[in-house]
Amino acid sequence: MVLKFLKTNNLFTVLFSILAFIMAMVVIYMLLMKLTGHSPTSFEVLSWSVGMVLALEVVIVSVLFPIKTSLGKLEEFKKNTKDFQKQTIMEINNIKKNQTTFQYDLNEIKNKIR
Repeated sequence: MVLKFLKTNNLFTVLFSILAFIMAMVVIYMLLMKLTGHSPTSFEVLSWSVGMVLALEVVIVSVLFPIKTSLGKLEEFKKNTKDFQKQTIMEINNIKKNQTTFQYDLNEIKNKIR
């Protein structure tokens, strides 16, 4: 299911990248035509420009969404690692306390035997 989503996401990214590139070329051509006094109206140039920006926005969002997901997973891993580290340190401290208590008890036993 996830693999299918990733393939679909990559497909959308590629399609919208191609669409944005084609629209950018058309907008550049229309601007050149407009500068040389030819036919495209300002509205046509603006419409194509808006379409190009929207296509680029879809590409940017489709690229950033997986990155955001990865960062969220890294943050969760970082939190879990810190929690594990705290638990490990507490267990080590408990072992040290038990060792000290054991040493004390052992010394007491030795003293009673003598």
